[in-house]
Amino acid sequence: MIGRWSQSGARVAFAVVILLGVAWVQPPHALAQTDSTLGENPLLIADASSPRATLRSFLDLSAEAIDIWRREGATDRVYVMLTGIREVLDFAATESGVEPVEQVRRILLLREVLDRIELPPWSEIPGRAEAEAGLEVWTIPGTRLRIGRVAEGPQTGEYIFTAGSVAELPQTYRRVRQLPYRPGARPILEDWESGSQGIFARAQSQLEDRLSRLDTSSPRSTFTGFLRHANIAYRIATEAEAALTATPPTISLEEARTAEVAATAHLLRAASAFDMSRVPASERRDLRIEAALMLKEVLDRVALPLVTEIPNEPAVRRAVDASAPFVWRFPGLPIKIFRVLEGDRAGAFVFDPRTVETLPGTFDRLGDLPYNTERSVLRSDWEYGGDDAISPGFYDFYISTPGSLVPSASVIGPLVLQLPDWTKQLRGGQTIWQWIGLGLAIVVGVAAALALNGAITRIARGRAEVLRAGLLILIPLLAIGIFVAIEVFVDQTLNITRGPRSWFVAGNRVVVLALTAWLIWQLFMAVAALITNLRRRPGSGPGTGPGTGIDASLTQILCGFTAVVVAMVVVVAGLRDIGVDAVPLIAGLGVGGLAVALAIRPTLENLIGGLILHTDRPLQIGDFCTIGDMRGTIESIGVRSTRIRALDRTLISLPNSRLADMDIVNWAHCDRMLITATLGLRYETTPDQLRHLLANIRRMLHAHPKIDRETVRVRYAGPGASSRDVNLRIYALTRDWNEFHALREDVFLRIDDLVEASGVGYAFPSQTLYLTRDPAPDAERTAAAEAEVAAWREANQMPFPRLAERTMDDLEGTLDYPPRGSTAWSTDDGTVEPAPERLSADAEARKPE
Repeated sequence: MIGRWSQSGARVAFAVVILLGVAWVQPPHALAQTDSTLGENPLLIADASSPRATLRSFLDLSAEAIDIWRREGATDRVYVMLTGIREVLDFAATESGVEPVEQVRRILLLREVLDRIELPPWSEIPGRAEAEAGLEVWTIPGTRLRIGRVAEGPQTGEYIFTAGSVAELPQTYRRVRQLPYRPGARPILEDWESGSQGIFARAQSQLEDRLSRLDTSSPRSTFTGFLRHANIAYRIATEAEAALTATPPTISLEEARTAEVAATAHLLRAASAFDMSRVPASERRDLRIEAALMLKEVLDRVALPLVTEIPNEPAVRRAVDASAPFVWRFPGLPIKIFRVLEGDRAGAFVFDPRTVETLPGTFDRLGDLPYNTERSVLRSDWEYGGDDAISPGFYDFYISTPGSLVPSASVIGPLVLQLPDWTKQLRGGQTIWQWIGLGLAIVVGVAAALALNGAITRIARGRAEVLRAGLLILIPLLAIGIFVAIEVFVDQTLNITRGPRSWFVAGNRVVVLALTAWLIWQLFMAVAALITNLRRRPGSGPGTGPGTGIDASLTQILCGFTAVVVAMVVVVAGLRDIGVDAVPLIAGLGVGGLAVALAIRPTLENLIGGLILHTDRPLQIGDFCTIGDMRGTIESIGVRSTRIRALDRTLISLPNSRLADMDIVNWAHCDRMLITATLGLRYETTPDQLRHLLANIRRMLHAHPKIDRETVRVRYAGPGASSRDVNLRIYALTRDWNEFHALREDVFLRIDDLVEASGVGYAFPSQTLYLTRDPAPDAERTAAAEAEVAAWREANQMPFPRLAERTMDDLEGTLDYPPRGSTAWSTDDGTVEPAPERLSADAEARKPE
């Protein structure tokens, strides 16, 4: 037996794979030239000119490489020599034949076989003469090892071990490994596997453990890999359980749990041979493990087919194209391995979904058969290499114990071991103690959730709106945590399996989904309460304070609607994960939503009307508005209707759908208030009198401090039906309703004085039959008015079409207001100003600059 690798040799081993990778794409001599320490002849490669040369080269070079390896360890020199040797082996039919580790293993297997069989004399082995004569294939006597001529490619004409011979080397080795070695030969394969190749195997095993996959390149690799990893999981789990329960224990609890993780990894790797696409996502992991255990129990009770009867990768390639369907069926059982054609596992060979669905029934029908312990030792050893060993009671061991695969390492493992035997009897696929534990878990979980709900509700009662909404979020959130913890406990600690576990998980997931929907609703309601509270704070910006009731209402509506939509999406996705078909559910929701929409159409119209009011913002709470023939102040804007406090103090409720379509006059948005009138003067009014009156009215309005001078318009509109009409349109500089009426009163009184001063009068809109002569106009006043107009004309100061800018500047503010002699004219008479009647409760905050 050779010594193990040195520390430096171990470091070199990992670099060798990269080195061999380069060798695979370069000629061997090119690789050899990269290192001057490879020996006297680093370019040495095998002579493959005839079967004799090929066999001699293989024996000589492999012996030299092995001798160097025994002396120096797994150096680069050894691997370069092995790279030259691999040129005489055809790996085309070997699974994983492109992997350097597998190629080295095949070389060593061939060496082990040749060291145990009797080779013919060299003179009887075909040489160059036979090769030149056209020899195609030569078989080593007494074996199935063949050396054949290469028909095409870079090695055309060379003789190498055929692809079939190389692919069958493991079986050939198992046939002859009981034979003694020829004189001078020594073991090499076991030393190699325990040394350098063992390091590679451990690294590869760690990688596979992370990926939880096995070789699925062919039905054979999938089938044998499933058996291998299931048996490894059984061996690790049973050995760890026995060691932990020994008296005294031979391993620690931490070591047992580490072993349990390793056993679970192997079992999951075996279970990765199943197509679980038809299994709900929430149950795939557990059902995958259970399916693996049930399939192993079935296979342990039946005769396995010959390995050669299971198609390997080359056989599959020869049979069909890589993109074509391929199915292999286990003889006599509803177990099939098929090629996946699409998805992330395209090209892999796995047990089909139908096999997964029928496994429980197959297991129930065959579970009472005895284990097949009479398998041929030779066949078992040769065909499967020991991978077809049985794992008796593995499934029952798994379903009737706590935890995963090492029950004594579970939290409740020691307690279960102390329970009476009657509690460990199976009833309905579970032990009695598991049923008791399941019932207690459900009762404790429901009781904890109800107690939590009551406690938080009491704490939240009477709190501020935002704080109460935040506290109510905790109820569904903590309840979700409780039910998730219960599911983990039932699944991973109690280890409830098959039907009971599926029903419990489905029911628990539905409860969690309902709580999640509740959580989403409470979360959005808390957001709505927070936004509303922030907008109600004084000084938080325009549109805040009591005039934003529509914002509060719409915020709640929008948050509630969003919460419902999000909750529906989450619930549908969650139901799909537990196996509920989402398509009929969505279709049902659509039909149901349509029916509900038709039933509550008026309510929806009002809701949409409220959204329109919020978008356009034609009014806000506190605004004084004219809506149709109604006038009043807006008191509230709700989801369905808007309430208006009329001038007679009655409360009018107007549906939002109607309000959105009505003409709305919002007095709160006025910057100035319009005063308009038509003055009808008598027809006896002379043009100069009319000019005199128009000029004086304009003077008065420009002089008035509460009238906007830029928009004063007093114009003679022409003769009417019974009067000479003068149109008046001016804007009062006020936003107060009471002050507006006072200003309008003052303006019209002053106009009345000016009308009288001009010697004219208002016409009556009626027809009068005069039987007497009308009194003549006041001659004195008429003459004075006409004289004044003549003076304007003489001085070129006629105020037409408008007053001169200088005149308007001189007149601005010269008129007394309030008028002299009124109670409000004096500032020290103690007059109490009337309470302002504003057009909006927030008039000053929205007053335009």
